Amino acid sequence: MAVEALPRPLRRMAALSLVGLALGLAGLVALVPFARMAAVGEEIAAAADLIAQQERLLRAAASRPAQAAREVLLAGESSGTAGAELQRLISQLARQNDMSLRSTHVAAPKREADFTIIGVDVSLHGRMEGLRSFIHAIETGIPILFIEALSVRSLMATQSGEQSVSLDVTLKVRGYGVGKVVN
Repeated sequence: MAVEALPRPLRRMAALSLVGLALGLAGLVALVPFARMAAVGEEIAAAADLIAQQERLLRAAASRPAQAAREVLLAGESSGTAGAELQRLISQLARQNDMSLRSTHVAAPKREADFTIIGVDVSLHGRMEGLRSFIHAIETGIPILFIEALSVRSLMATQSGEQSVSLDVTLKVRGYGVGKVVN
């Protein structure tokens, strides 16, 4: 059936309907950015609320006594006891994350402002999952610790007929204490 076969009023109505449909679709397309802007505005408001909450928490933490701030530092009255505490923490984290600790060596302490920098060289091996959770535990736990250097080598190991990848890892971990530097 050809369009010319339709009566003129019906063709006119069909044309107007198509124009109306096109204008309606154009209107919807024009409204999409505004709807997205409203959603982005809500996300910004939620982020601003979260920032305000974090600022309130920081102000509350700053008003606590200085003793509470010591939690983020290595425990120990001297650099030797702080180094031993750092070794204990690394050993505990290695065990919890299925990593085999081969050796640790406490580096010479250094002074920086009012703090003592305690470092430890660590050698261990294990699997990728254990290394990931070990590094995560170091960098997100309390006391605050930093990984200064990291070296990872893969070793092929055969266990009960299956080949698996074992990792040989060396890293330097640093933490801060308030103890006196004692050699």
